[in-house]
Amino acid sequence: MDAVDDVACLICYDSEKCRPFKLTCGHAFGRSCMQEWMESSGQKNCLLCTKQLTDDEVKRIKRIPLYDRAVNILIKAIPIFGKTALYFFSISGLGTALSVIRDGFFTPSLVVATAAAVATFFPTATIGTLGAVAGVPLRYATAAGACTVAMVDQARAAAAPYPYRAIFPPSAAAVCIWGAAVGCAATGIAYCVKK
Repeated sequence: MDAVDDVACLICYDSEKCRPFKLTCGHAFGRSCMQEWMESSGQKNCLLCTKQLTDDEVKRIKRIPLYDRAVNILIKAIPIFGKTALYFFSISGLGTALSVIRDGFFTPSLVVATAAAVATFFPTATIGTLGAVAGVPLRYATAAGACTVAMVDQARAAAAPYPYRAIFPPSAAAVCIWGAAVGCAATGIAYCVKK
């Protein structure tokens, strides 16, 4: 069952995207097309000559190469991450606007708080998005996001300027709480915007 060049898949007739290969019977089909056929029909045979597929052929058809898995995850993750970022930044912008309306002026420390939130958002949102796409349970993805934020936040808090220290004290407890909060929020948003 070797891949063949310049031969179109006999199901979709696409020789590039489908990556056709020959079965032992000599007919060429793409891996993804054969997967869909096997799942929808429940049969494990060639569509043309109806010759039964060998166990090795079935295993190789069902096995998705690492590159294809990575591409599929990224294709699904990009829209989810985009929606998550849009939702997050909308909330940040709304919070800033409400603060200005309430106080009557723009608070400089709010810039530091927003920058810190944005900086911690990206790693956790990335973890949450990939977790949502890959089917990782929310609790595990959230824990990973919280740990990531806690580690990044601890390093940043140690060398942070005064306004940041005033808003988020760099104590171990504060970092853990901040990390858990942002990790839960960013990861949760990613799971919420998933279709």
